[in-house]
Amino acid sequence: MHVLPYSDYLIDLYGNVLVTSADLTKHNPDLARRFATALMQGLRYAVDHPEEAGDILHRHQPTTDAAPAAAELELMRPYVVPGQPAAAGAFDPSRVARSVATMQAAALIPAFVDPRTFVDFTILPGATQPTITKAEVAR
Repeated sequence: MHVLPYSDYLIDLYGNVLVTSADLTKHNPDLARRFATALMQGLRYAVDHPEEAGDILHRHQPTTDAAPAAAELELMRPYVVPGQPAAAGAFDPSRVARSVATMQAAALIPAFVDPRTFVDFTILPGATQPTITKAEVAR
């Protein structure tokens, strides 16, 4: 199996993210927070127990082979548990700003987009909405 880590070629871009509507995070933030927390706990368990997770996936999706699924989870572990103090799934505001700047440089999004318009930094427990400036996005 081969791995192509985004970070080797697209510095600071996030890979997979959880997406929901702004309406849900605004009107039912507790549900969004509980779902995100449970999803991250499940992901962490899966990368800590890849063989078991592969077997469970195969049991529920028989066309998926357990061994390659387990191998993929083993390869994902360093990205899920990065060895940093941040919780799995947490967004770093500065890194998000740099990701936005990278996408702006490639003309994929408008010149100045405030990441807080599409990232809710408060969904994971203990998180707060950061202050992000144009200068930070331009870095």
